[in-house]
Amino acid sequence: MSDKRGKAMAAARARGQQSFGHEEQEIVELQAIEKLIGAPATREAYDQLHPQNALLTVQPASRDRAFEPAHTAALVTGWLLEELGPEAMLLHPDAYWLWLPGGLDPELAATLAGFAPAADVPSGPIQFPDVSEIHALGTRTE
Repeated sequence: MSDKRGKAMAAARARGQQSFGHEEQEIVELQAIEKLIGAPATREAYDQLHPQNALLTVQPASRDRAFEPAHTAALVTGWLLEELGPEAMLLHPDAYWLWLPGGLDPELAATLAGFAPAADVPSGPIQFPDVSEIHALGTRTE
């Protein structure tokens, strides 16, 4: 910023005229921009008033926002659920006591049981074939 202003001032001095010309106008504009965003505190205030396009900026990760005031209650609720268990009388998305005060309807429970994982299904990570084995996927006879 100061380099541009310095170049404009040098051009104005080289011209040697006392009238208000293009270079002086540029200096005034650059000084106004520097006043708005020149210092870190003023830049932060400007950025909050004029947020940039989300697609053009690096977005903070969700972990960066975890300690913002709006998110601290979720941290405490998550910690309490870990300590007290899912049956704790806390407001959270899985609070079945809140959403289903009369319990789950037996007919619905029977219908949903068909979607539960079978007991004989391994719960470990899924084993994907190696890239070198892709050509043989269609020809395996195991």
